[in-house]
Amino acid sequence: MSVETLSPDPIADIDELRRLKELVIIMDNSKPGEFPPSIDPLLEGSQGLKRLVSAMTILFTDYGGTVPAVTCDLIDEEFGDRYDEFDYDQVLALCKDIQESEIPAQSAVYQQMFEDFNKQCFAGRLPNYKILVVYDIWHWETERLGYPWFDPPACEAGGFIDFAGRQIFLRFLADHIFGWTMAEFLIHEMAHAATDGAHDANWQTEMLRLKALGAPVRDDDIYDI
Repeated sequence: MSVETLSPDPIADIDELRRLKELVIIMDNSKPGEFPPSIDPLLEGSQGLKRLVSAMTILFTDYGGTVPAVTCDLIDEEFGDRYDEFDYDQVLALCKDIQESEIPAQSAVYQQMFEDFNKQCFAGRLPNYKILVVYDIWHWETERLGYPWFDPPACEAGGFIDFAGRQIFLRFLADHIFGWTMAEFLIHEMAHAATDGAHDANWQTEMLRLKALGAPVRDDDIYDI
């Protein structure tokens, strides 16, 4: 089976999500080329390759960003012997597909979370926003939505709100980044939906209100204007 015939979505169910998170944690706590034997069952076959591409895309994004060619080259360097049945172009195509993809199973989870937060914290007054969980927010913001190209976001950027399209994008985190969770990024963007796109006094007032309600608001999001 060639890589191109596989869906780029490696997170089809809860068990697969658990395996991916396990792989990310192992790799994040290991030196390159010194991965423990416990990693081997997670890398087997076509699904293992998809899992590896996803894990490396997540980790490299957490640490400053990547592009498909870089991810592919490092997989070829570290794991090339394991995936001899796939040629370089196939793996590169998979790296591109995954980095630029949405994760539907996770989007559904956070769509429900948006609706719950809207009822509990906003009295249902926010308009309907479509929630998309993606690997690379920068790709969706610029290439997919056509927003102007500026400097790439800092590696901790985890959310983006598209007011015109009524969409909120969340970067998939296998665990958390710098102490942030995806729920906290979602509330951050929902506060923008209730105000505007600025981190101004109105937004801060909204964040303080949400924190008082017990919503997942980070202390980092509360500051003097």
